[in-house]
Order: sequence, then C-alpha cells, then structure tokens
Amino acid sequence: TIREGFETAFDIVCSSSATVEQRAIEDAECVRVLLEILSEFPLEGPGSYIVTISCMDVLDGMMQAAQVPANRRRELHHAILQSSILERGAAGRKKLLHMCKNLDCVERIWEVLNKVWEAQDKGLLAQVKVLNEFLSSSVQGSKAIKDLKMTVELLLAMLPPNIDKIRLFIDPALHLERYRGGIMFNAGVKLMKQKLQIIAAGGRYDETLRSQAADAAGSSSAPNGAV
Repeated sequence: TIREGFETAFDIVCSSSATVEQRAIEDAECVRVLLEILSEFPLEGPGSYIVTISCMDVLDGMMQAAQVPANRRRELHHAILQSSILERGAAGRKKLLHMCKNLDCVERIWEVLNKVWEAQDKGLLAQVKVLNEFLSSSVQGSKAIKDLKMTVELLLAMLPPNIDKIRLFIDPALHLERYRGGIMFNAGVKLMKQKLQIIAAGGRYDETLRSQAADAAGSSSAPNGAV
C-alpha cells in the first residue's frame, strides 16, 4: 500500500505464517520502494538522505534482557520514545528516569540505547553488534536481532552507487505499535543548514496486527490521507 503526498507512506503486509526467507523478501521490497521514493527527491545542493531503521521486537528484547516487569513495558516503551525524540545523552536520561520512577532497569536500557546511537558513525553492522551483545541473553531479542541483521544486509546490498549521499542508522527507540513483529523505515532529506525533511515512512508488518488495528478502529472514520 502506498499513499502519495508531501510524505509518502508505504506498508508491506506479511502473512503471519511467513517463513524467515519470505519475510526477507518482503523486507527487500520495502527497501526497493524506499529507494524508489528517494530517487523522486533529488538533492538540491550539499546534503544527504537519512534513513533510519527500527524494529520494535529489538526494543522488546532489550526489555526482556533487562528484566523489565511485563506490567511496566508499555509505560517504558512510551517513555523511551518521548525521551529520545526530545533529547539524548544526560538530558534524555534524566527525562526518562523522571517518567519511569521506581524502575531500576531503566538506566541499563538507556545506556545501551546511547551505545547504539554512538555507533552510528561506524555503520549499521557496528550498531547491530552493540545490540547483539546486549540481547544475547534474551530469546526474543536474539531472534529480533537476527532478523534485523538480515534486513540490514539486504539494504546494504541494494544501495545505489551514490552510497556516500545516504546515511543509514538503526534507532531501536523509534517505533510504532503497528510494526511490532516487523520492520519500520523513516527516510528524509537533510540539506546543509536546514532541518531534516521527512519524505517517506513505512515498513513491513504482520497481517494479524493489521486485522487487530482494523478491529480497534471499529466504526470510526479513517484519518485524512489514510489508505
């Protein structure tokens, strides 16, 4: 599904019974669509494309590895998203601790997120390595990072020749509930001395989650621009 507009949204709906190989094929399709969209926005002056990859299952695995109580995970998900969007480093940590009081494992989660962010300049596989080291004790996390690594390798293999104009990052803190079990991409254009302009967002998610989202919507009308 593709929605046109100032920002282009794309979704690949995958069967809930899909194999690892089938999910990889769908992820490759996500990458193809993403690169096609980027080609429609040529850089006008010095700048670069910024592509961020996120996998909600990785964040779930981080919480499992850090032994976050099940009844606090939704709260922590929300707090991490809000804190990381607004601020990183010491300021983000302070905000997160304030939002999630009496949760001892918060600092450990934030420390790993910062290590992932700090590894951005070393490339996607360096970020995957940081996550893999932390997630080795989590069954859910180990599976998620294996899937993420496969997607990262696909993306790197499909990049066009002007790779120096595309900056790639992994950000586990950036997530949407609908992509649980899948993969999410955000892409934008960053010109010199200008703010990042988001031009594409979307990814792969499970058809079961699509049905759940439709059921939750009920009889309410779709928002403007929705497919």
